Amino acid sequence: WEGDDLVTAVDPTVTPFALENDYNLIRWMQENIEGSPTIVEGLSDSTQYRWNGRISIYTGLPAVLGWHFHQWQQRTMEWTRQFVDKRYANIVAFYNSESIEYAWQFLQYYDVNYIVVGNIERAYFRHDRLTKLDRMVEMGLLEVVYEEGNTLLYRVIQDAEFVRVEQG
Repeated sequence: WEGDDLVTAVDPTVTPFALENDYNLIRWMQENIEGSPTIVEGLSDSTQYRWNGRISIYTGLPAVLGWHFHQWQQRTMEWTRQFVDKRYANIVAFYNSESIEYAWQFLQYYDVNYIVVGNIERAYFRHDRLTKLDRMVEMGLLEVVYEEGNTLLYRVIQDAEFVRVEQG
């Protein structure tokens, strides 16, 4: 399970949690996803030595950012660490933003194919912000390809076109 006194979750009702759904997602991805599509999964500083990058690590798929500190270790010049920090900040903004337009720009910029929303993402990012992904499904930008319990995997429809909906 993930969670202890050092973990500060946005939604403490979801911690601690079992990792069974993540395990099943990882197995499904290993068996059903071909090639090397890019994924995005939520990250948290407090889980650097725990479960960060869990999907990327166990599937071998590239992620927008894997283990944050490992990336820092590989980039010893201070100015190169800024790239790692920017990716981290962009991932946090992607999950925390209410903006579908920002989310779509993020997915296009990093050429993301799959979005992970599991217990870690639900613990560290607000539910009302994650609902933008369901709205993106309704808009034809994403599709749910895997769902078990609180764990979902969205596939980005690469040839979809984002159309701004004016609020009014």
